Amino acid sequence: MKIRFILFIMIFFLGGSSGYANSEKSISEELLSEYKKFSLAECIEKNYEKMGVVFTKLPLRDNTRGFIDMDMGLAFYRNKYNPLASFIENKTGDFYKPRQAYGDLASANMVIYDCIDFYHSKELNVFLRKIISERNIGNEND
Repeated sequence: MKIRFILFIMIFFLGGSSGYANSEKSISEELLSEYKKFSLAECIEKNYEKMGVVFTKLPLRDNTRGFIDMDMGLAFYRNKYNPLASFIENKTGDFYKPRQAYGDLASANMVIYDCIDFYHSKELNVFLRKIISERNIGNEND
């Protein structure tokens, strides 16, 4: 009887800890997914601003980035100069080109196409995992 009780306790605690690990993983996966969407929105908005389309001056407002970063996220953008902003600017800041000099697409821009490629990139995925885990560790120490 004692052995059954010990086995029950071990299974109970091991099962509970694996459930906790899975919930932590899903939280990270959810944050990763949300920050990928955030990065896509930031890429599109910043490159469209270079084309003269300033979304903040339009009567319709889109709060995608604020919702993700402030309401459910890690508030990277509470500081103007942060690693996420720098990364997105460095990787996507040149997607808008005033005019391509030659080829079939000489007068076309591919901003959204390039931003979607960025969204799906392994480099963005790796970077976001790194900064989210660093921010989560920092929050645990507070």
